Amino acid sequence: MANDSQPHGSGGGPGSNQWWVVSYPPVSGVSSRLIQPAQPIYKIVEAPTESKAKDKVRTEAAGQPISADGPFKTRADAQNAEQQRRQKIAKTEQAGSLPNLNPLSGIEAGFTGFFNVLTDGKMWRSLGWIALGIVLLAMGISLWLKLPQKAFKVAESGAEAAAVAA
Repeated sequence: MANDSQPHGSGGGPGSNQWWVVSYPPVSGVSSRLIQPAQPIYKIVEAPTESKAKDKVRTEAAGQPISADGPFKTRADAQNAEQQRRQKIAKTEQAGSLPNLNPLSGIEAGFTGFFNVLTDGKMWRSLGWIALGIVLLAMGISLWLKLPQKAFKVAESGAEAAAVAA
């Protein structure tokens, strides 16, 4: 059995394999990520190039984006790099899990967003076009409803004129 801490190949020359830490997000439902952030899946792979290392885990990643760190000369170096990466992610998650100390920050953000929209000229232009459309629509409906009344009055006055002439 070969020693896992040494690279395989032709004695460390340019054709020898190197070690890579390949990672990709887990293939799971969205609901699990809402409860707890999904940890990336790490694989330590031996390959001559980064693309060959990514190809070795492409079927497991199922279309997820794949990243590779390396190359490393030994498997132990790759394992150390993986542990450092896991610790870095754990520290980031721990810092991100601090409670929100300001209970009004959501209200403050809502007001900020509202006032940012109020100062947007494009919004006012769009609202002006909508208001103009409503006014023109109302005038058209009003005119459409008044035309039969005017026509009826013209017919009445014509009938009266005909009655007077007869």
